[in-house]
Amino acid sequence: MKKYQLLLLILFIITIVLPIEVATVLTFFSLILFVNKVYRIRAWKGSKGIVLPIVLLLLLGCISGFNSINGKDYLRDIFLVVKILIFFISGVVLCSRINNISDFYKCLRTAAVIMALIHLGKIAANGFNFSLSINQFREDLGRGSTIEFIYVALFISRITSRQFNRLFLKITNIDRILFLLVFISFCLYFSRTMFINAFLIVSFLKFKLNIRNVFSKRNRSIIALVFLGFITFFSLRTIASYEAQNSFLSQFVSKLDNITNELVWTSKENTDATLADINTNWRGYEAFRGMQKYLDGSNIQKVIGFGWGSLVDLGMQQELDGKYYEEIPVLHNGYVMLLVKTGVVGLLLYLIFLFRLGFGKFDTPTISNKWGNNVGVYVSRLLSSFCIIELVSTLTVTGLLNKNDFLIVVLMGWCWGVRLFPNIGRFKLLIIEDVSKNYI
Repeated sequence: MKKYQLLLLILFIITIVLPIEVATVLTFFSLILFVNKVYRIRAWKGSKGIVLPIVLLLLLGCISGFNSINGKDYLRDIFLVVKILIFFISGVVLCSRINNISDFYKCLRTAAVIMALIHLGKIAANGFNFSLSINQFREDLGRGSTIEFIYVALFISRITSRQFNRLFLKITNIDRILFLLVFISFCLYFSRTMFINAFLIVSFLKFKLNIRNVFSKRNRSIIALVFLGFITFFSLRTIASYEAQNSFLSQFVSKLDNITNELVWTSKENTDATLADINTNWRGYEAFRGMQKYLDGSNIQKVIGFGWGSLVDLGMQQELDGKYYEEIPVLHNGYVMLLVKTGVVGLLLYLIFLFRLGFGKFDTPTISNKWGNNVGVYVSRLLSSFCIIELVSTLTVTGLLNKNDFLIVVLMGWCWGVRLFPNIGRFKLLIIEDVSKNYI
């Protein structure tokens, strides 16, 4: 394995297994020590335009919160934004040096298998105890894995799309065994978000989803699958009604049934809510308190926010991670969090970054006139799916500002690097075929 392939694999792993602060520092110094200065400069110059909204977001929060600096919380919020820049540029730099799309896929697969083995090992060490509640099971053994759902989505895309699979080596029995291993781990996370994200990636790579034209013929299969999903949900709900209330299926169906309550909390619900209701729908409750703080702010604060380090009053004392809090610095709902800390301007900057990165009108890089632009088109589709995933995850787990998982940011940077370094002759394609007519 070449130096930069090993560096990418290590980057995949450290962003998952190490504390994010340590992973960020290691990534930053790796850029300085192991990457040629020419590539660092080229990556920054080619990316500064696309990351400008994030830079402005960082400065906006610093300025609006400067007069009410809350020490540790202020610095932590700044760190959350700086990490986006570091990991994104890291992905761009690695794209300039990892010159084979199959090698990139192998690095991702290796990291996914390692994480799956760790997850399944925890389950085995726990004696395959499925008598726990789903929440306790996930709390003890793992709530999700970004690298695993991305690998599952890429493999499913390979076996269901002949065009996409032509960019890689032939699928072997070992590949199938490794996929099965990761897929079992993937299912045992019992994560709604992972299933949705994998579905989005597959839909984009198979050209089944057209964002710019919702009523496009291409979206018919997606609409059909959504309809099938509703039928499946109601079928599972019926089956679960005949099982014990604490069975895994009953709990999983209950989680699906409670999605809207977890995200939305009204003043009417707040008036009659018990502590048990608040705990069950905690994300909705904290978002409600965040919106109250935002709406109670001055006109200037509604525009530019309260700044980094600002806290949201819970209106009660709540135990979180073994400690009691009356105010919290981070919300699950990233949109409300951005409104509180950076106002409407900050929220717009965040959305501009994701929409411009994922759906901006950039020239798809070509390899040469006779080769076509297989890599450019598929990587653009993959980048679009990552941006949609971040838009969705911002609603539930803070999105790009999430403390614990910045792997997608690295992959977004790598995808952007394919646009940035148009000399993709380095990407050794196995089959040359023009698929440029398949637009986003």
